[in-house]
Amino acid sequence: VVNFDFLPWTSVDCVKSLTFYEKMFIACIIPMVIVLALAIYVGILLVMDRRDMNDNNRKRLTRGRIRGRFYRLTLFTVFLLYPGLSTIILEYFLCKNIVGEWYLLTDINVNCFDDRWFRMLPWALLFTFIYPILIPVAFLKILYTVKKRNLFDDKLTREKYGIIFRAYTK
Repeated sequence: VVNFDFLPWTSVDCVKSLTFYEKMFIACIIPMVIVLALAIYVGILLVMDRRDMNDNNRKRLTRGRIRGRFYRLTLFTVFLLYPGLSTIILEYFLCKNIVGEWYLLTDINVNCFDDRWFRMLPWALLFTFIYPILIPVAFLKILYTVKKRNLFDDKLTREKYGIIFRAYTK
């Protein structure tokens, strides 16, 4: 069994104790920072490739491969992190009433529906929209586009988006 929990460091309470809210916020921001760093890196590679203004086929294929690797790496990262991130975000909304007080089910030390909970609510809603909702919609759109254009057998499409549909048959 392989553990893809990408945030084992969130349990380093011996160094600094993190609240559930801090763990959630950090867990949701890190993938965005990683994808942004990858995009900047790929952008620099593409700009460096175009600096001579030469637009021959070899250069065009190289740029296509770079973009394909970026898409593949991004989709793979999102595919791996999606279940854990969705779980962390949706745990924000799991509250239990214990003797008249509402507490987070995952962290009994955190009260639900208090001032801090309501201050974090906009972030939780934003992250809920981005991760548990937007990611499946984006994957669905990719699959729909590939199917509509009948590109399942196209080599470039399989290189870019194969992580989403490679295991399935027609």
